[in-house]
Amino acid sequence: MELCPTDLMKLAKHKISDSNLIKYVFEMIGCIKVCHDFNIAHNDIKPSNFLLDQYGHVKICDFGLSKIYTENPMSFDKKGSKYYMAPEMFTNGMYNPIVTDIWALGVTIYYLSTSTYPFDAETEEQLVEKINNCKYSTEKIKDDRLRDLIARCLVVNPNERANVNELLNMPYFSAPRANTWLEPGGLYKNRKICKTHDCILKPKIENNSPLYRRMFPHSHQARVRYTSNNF
Repeated sequence: MELCPTDLMKLAKHKISDSNLIKYVFEMIGCIKVCHDFNIAHNDIKPSNFLLDQYGHVKICDFGLSKIYTENPMSFDKKGSKYYMAPEMFTNGMYNPIVTDIWALGVTIYYLSTSTYPFDAETEEQLVEKINNCKYSTEKIKDDRLRDLIARCLVVNPNERANVNELLNMPYFSAPRANTWLEPGGLYKNRKICKTHDCILKPKIENNSPLYRRMFPHSHQARVRYTSNNF
């Protein structure tokens, strides 16, 4: 298991600088893009499942709920962290888990920028109502471009939610910044977001998992089981 000293949940307990936040958000989306390009829904997107490696780059981990889907990904599963669940997951019908990953990403980005959840409640019933209404405060988010990006993730109608490619091309990543690590147009200078080994935590060798055979076709790496003991 490669060394990843911390995760984004721990960092969110303190103020994340604007320059680091844009870097983390860009790399998180890149991690999810790798999964979705392989027709893999992560199904448990949240800050603690994004680690920082020894070079400060984001890597996604914990594929315990992940699944490989065909051309028409649909699911009945209601597993995962409720604070990050999309509205359609609280119904009795099927939903597209690729699209619910985007909703969870929006909640994750909101949490990283504010240290609070967009939808919080004392009971599950109240939480579901708030999620379905999709009303949240943007008072703590000063950057209008970041607000827009989160808003494109937190859309009640799953058919109107942005996909990873649309998110990567939003103005939040193309606005000029001093000493930025982004090329004009939102292209990352030092890292190609499409490379699997840059985005997925290198796992322990435990079994010949179909999920990891798909993402790492030239290796025998297997499913990640991430615990605090790995650090």
